[in-house]
Amino acid sequence: MEKILRTLEHLSYIIECASVDFMGEAKTELQRLCEDLENDSEYFFAEKEAVSAELRDALSKYKNHNYKAGTSKLASTNRKLWRLVIP
Repeated sequence: MEKILRTLEHLSYIIECASVDFMGEAKTELQRLCEDLENDSEYFFAEKEAVSAELRDALSKYKNHNYKAGTSKLASTNRKLWRLVIP
């Protein structure tokens, strides 16, 4: 559970950055979170590969300046993660 919460905390910061239009910071932190999910054992949980794929999709949307779609993907991933914590 702690590892999912660590991911949620990082994702919350990224969503906050996007909400105040700090897109450079949002993209940088999203890239970092994707790398952490893929490489850092502190971010290992059963669904991490699916979550990582969704976040990579959001990052791709951000890189293509499709911020609304990227933020929508972050929000839906955030909700999915919360359902793992609070069924």
